[in-house]
Amino acid sequence: MSNILKTNIKLLGIGGCGGNTISRIQPNLEIKSISLNTDVNALSLLKDTHTFAIGPKLTNGQGAGGNPSIAEKAIKESKIQVEELLRDTDLLFITAGLGGGTGSGATPIITQICKKYKIPTIGVFTMPFNFEGSKRSDLAKVAINKIKDYIETFVIIDNNHLLTKENRNISIDKAFLLADSVIDQSISGILEIINTTGTINVDFSDLLTVIKNGGEAFMSTAYGKGKNFIDDAITNLIKHPMFDNPFSDYSKLLVNIQAGNDTNFDNIEYILDTLRNKADSNANIIFGFIQNDKWKNTITITALGTCKNIVDTSNVRDDKEYISFETQLDQKIFSFI
Repeated sequence: MSNILKTNIKLLGIGGCGGNTISRIQPNLEIKSISLNTDVNALSLLKDTHTFAIGPKLTNGQGAGGNPSIAEKAIKESKIQVEELLRDTDLLFITAGLGGGTGSGATPIITQICKKYKIPTIGVFTMPFNFEGSKRSDLAKVAINKIKDYIETFVIIDNNHLLTKENRNISIDKAFLLADSVIDQSISGILEIINTTGTINVDFSDLLTVIKNGGEAFMSTAYGKGKNFIDDAITNLIKHPMFDNPFSDYSKLLVNIQAGNDTNFDNIEYILDTLRNKADSNANIIFGFIQNDKWKNTITITALGTCKNIVDTSNVRDDKEYISFETQLDQKIFSFI
């Protein structure tokens, strides 16, 4: 049963990676999405999302050239318009690829805007491949270090998990769809929690409790079907291919279970005890249950774990140290536009 009161939830993609992700997953979601970029050509290729070019005077719509400093100036140029786009938002999901220009430079400023207007925000950020070099990795860590003080909670997806032995022979598009599926399933699971009244209900306030000052998080939805549907779902959740040691050391957990009437309290206790043993022993667990009478030997488990140690960004040089001669020249050119 759907809740009568609807929350105003938005999905914001920042930069090329964020915009591409939103364009791929938006058809599956019933929420408004917005894509921001300094590159108007990249924005023109996106579908099913509202697009907005930031910093048009600074960049002339030609992108940030991989330079976070330019992207930071671009978002500041368009700050008033971005604030208007985010007005009256009850919950914001942000997705961006870190390590490049627009994602790394604009995202910290946007999270500052969200904190200023008290918009609860969940970030889902991808980290660069190792083969992209230490510069991009360090820029991504610098961005996280700037973001963490302004955002409620965030999930980090390491692209290097796409390079498993099983994935090396699949196409690049399919590999990135695997990363997108984490975002898609997680957001869908959170939306279901908010918009559906369960037998044991988890509401929007419960979600806010879990994400408040949540720091680095884990967020995913797992499925199980057939004879061993409960154990299969648990295994899929705790051995997620895109995360290292899911649930480890999280002190706040939100768990929502949807299953048929063949799932009883003993099953729920078994699921929660198993997840608690993987998390902090004193973890605060908020759980809900939605009964779907049409399901048999079928279950979905959506989990959000927060309050884990932050990404280590010590001994990482600031992004300004990495501005190349070509980028410095670009900055001088842009200053005359």
